[in-house]
Amino acid sequence: MPLFFILSGMVASLSRERNTALYAWKFIKRRFRQLALPFFIWGLIFTPLVFKQSHGIYDYSLMAISLLKHPDEGLWFLIVLFCIQIYYYIACLIGNLLKRFNMKFSGDIIGMLVVLSVLTIVTRYIGTSQYISLQYTLMFFVGCFILKFRILDNAFINAILLLIFAIIVPYYDFISSPTIFRIFTGIFASLPIIHICKVTAESSERVSPFLNFGRHSLEIYATHYCIILGFKQGIRIESLSPIALCLLLFIISCVLCYLITQFSSILCKNKYFAMFLYGK
Repeated sequence: MPLFFILSGMVASLSRERNTALYAWKFIKRRFRQLALPFFIWGLIFTPLVFKQSHGIYDYSLMAISLLKHPDEGLWFLIVLFCIQIYYYIACLIGNLLKRFNMKFSGDIIGMLVVLSVLTIVTRYIGTSQYISLQYTLMFFVGCFILKFRILDNAFINAILLLIFAIIVPYYDFISSPTIFRIFTGIFASLPIIHICKVTAESSERVSPFLNFGRHSLEIYATHYCIILGFKQGIRIESLSPIALCLLLFIISCVLCYLITQFSSILCKNKYFAMFLYGK
């Protein structure tokens, strides 16, 4: 997920200049259609149908309430990204205000720091919530900085990041690793991958399959969720070494991504499927 949120931050920063108070409501409506609407559609209609979790009006209403309280029961990353997009817009508004005081360069940075500070305080008093995800908000903001300061253009920095990742990844654990360690591991792993894809795109006249996957990332993330949940109970990974696990997941992921992009491209030919399922 770090790569997903870092890329989302990079994409969001491309339209930074349009983030003004005048377009705030239009921005919220557009992001609601792109992110929140698919979250509710997949969570309240398709996920229950696939897993037979709903058998009547009463059960269905309980599941709707449960989905709002616990977004991780559905496509949680969509609603988390929707919230983060709102936080980013607020940071941009703060940056716009500071630019009036000749703080053009540091305005956005201060705005993001203010937002992160407020979220930290809120989390401390009300507890953790997926609607207020500090780690993914930070990764999103990292994506904004990457594009703003063109970090990916420096091959030496990417080599250093890849070296750091190779050193720390043996100590990574999905369950017991501290949150801050997981955040930096995700960042160090994601940036070299983005750099490699960028170099591949610039040096090749053909569109790489991996770049094509990136263009359909939302479709892949949304559709694969049901498939993964359907198999997770039968997959045992304790006996696999980290290298074997990575290779196995890479092969499975490539096959799934290809099949999902083909399937979603057919669905998206219908404008209603495209809008409700993938926010297009």
